[in-house]
Amino acid sequence: MSEVIGASPQNACGRPEAVFIGGGGPGRCGGDGIGALDAGAGGQAFFRGAGHRGPVTDTPVNAAGSPALIDHIAFLVPDLEEAILWWSAATGCTFSPIARYRTSRWSDRSDPELHDHDARISFSKEGPPRIELMEVTGEGALGAAEIGPHHLGFAQVRDVRARMARLAAIGVGDDGWSFTKDGTALVAFTERSALDGIRLEMVSPLPGPIVADDGSLLPLDPATGRTDLWAPR
Repeated sequence: MSEVIGASPQNACGRPEAVFIGGGGPGRCGGDGIGALDAGAGGQAFFRGAGHRGPVTDTPVNAAGSPALIDHIAFLVPDLEEAILWWSAATGCTFSPIARYRTSRWSDRSDPELHDHDARISFSKEGPPRIELMEVTGEGALGAAEIGPHHLGFAQVRDVRARMARLAAIGVGDDGWSFTKDGTALVAFTERSALDGIRLEMVSPLPGPIVADDGSLLPLDPATGRTDLWAPR
């Protein structure tokens, strides 16, 4: 899968506001227009957009310099089992057994402090781009107000923080982060309003906190190093 690297934007500094969880200093915007991350040890940060869009010269690219491919297209639904039946019938796609993205290190605009997040998910076998179905979870980025088309997902993003900083520099803010124990960003979402009602999701190549629907552990796919949603239950 392609890797999102992205060239440094050359537009004027969008001056994103950096909001830190834990230790660390203030954010800053460097002369190259990239919102820099200035966290101390253990500090976690996510960026608020500047509220406007600057000239866009920063495009997600893969290692070959081509635009990055979309890994999946996600839809937020009120009832996951019912949605799987309808989407299977309508598209002919086969969907994975239901799994859960379960973490205690989630943050979004509904609650910037790290908190529990337990989202039920299922992916189509066909793709890319695959179809992801997600069940409404909480009051924030996956709340009921978000039902419908939710995000375009980009996989194998080596540095999620850096990619989100580049987006913040052109006025695309964030809303939804998942972190590891050491503060590494596993997943980040852009805010809904910045890109005409659809979010972008940046996904690290590191294994995410995904378990089976009953909470049992799932093995890693040896080909990708990520959780195998299709493993026998």
